[in-house]
Amino acid sequence: TKSKPAGAFAGNYNATAKVPEALENDASVPQGHGWTQTNVSTAGVITGGGRTPDGGTFTLGGALWPAGQVPIYVLLYKNKGSLHGEELLVSDAASTFANNTLGGTLRLIKTGPSATADRTYRIGYGPVALELDGEKWVKPSTLRLLLGAIDAGINNATLDFAQGGLDALTEDALDQPFRITNTHTAKLALSGGVDNPKKVVLTFSTATGTFTGSFKLVDPNPANAALKITRTVPINGVLRRDQGWGHFVLPEMPGTATSPAWSGAVEIKPGL
Repeated sequence: TKSKPAGAFAGNYNATAKVPEALENDASVPQGHGWTQTNVSTAGVITGGGRTPDGGTFTLGGALWPAGQVPIYVLLYKNKGSLHGEELLVSDAASTFANNTLGGTLRLIKTGPSATADRTYRIGYGPVALELDGEKWVKPSTLRLLLGAIDAGINNATLDFAQGGLDALTEDALDQPFRITNTHTAKLALSGGVDNPKKVVLTFSTATGTFTGSFKLVDPNPANAALKITRTVPINGVLRRDQGWGHFVLPEMPGTATSPAWSGAVEIKPGL
């Protein structure tokens, strides 16, 4: 309508921004999952933001184009990189627009270090064509848990880690089942216990459709095996209707301010 020209597209959308399958397991490019969060007003005004697969943050703004396109161009890494392309919103009138989807491609490039202290993919990469896939985000209710999980008082979801410099034994120690409760919280095994030895912490934000957390790796100091080095690694991600997608950025040992750091993937799936 004239008063609500973007009514068919209005709402909040969460979408993953994933590296293409051909670049999976390629350590020269970030292996984590990025994402966008896009708000479309009934007047067609775009706001929002997101993260790149290696943890860079950005904001979105502008206007929705008539066929549902959202043009994006943002400078990143202190002008040492950029993210550009477009999101494409598809309206679904049959569901009264509740099942609208978001697709498209964003090209991510980094040409070099953003600063002397930048230790994440210092030599750069790309352009990498990130594949967008998402839908409207609707805050869960007491009738529907996060990710469509079913809470019967037992574990009902899994948390999986991959890449980012993790070895197979560490991946196995991080991966674990957990419970999404009927209050939309994550109940993990005892921190530091046999089922959660890396002290994984996970928190959901149903208001924004995101998750945060961390894990801890404790290893012998290469310079003195009698001493230990602890690396506390943040987790960040976005929630969609059926899965959570995100990343961590892990510094190599010895975990100093100049140690190279690499991006890995975090995924949350309902069921066991």
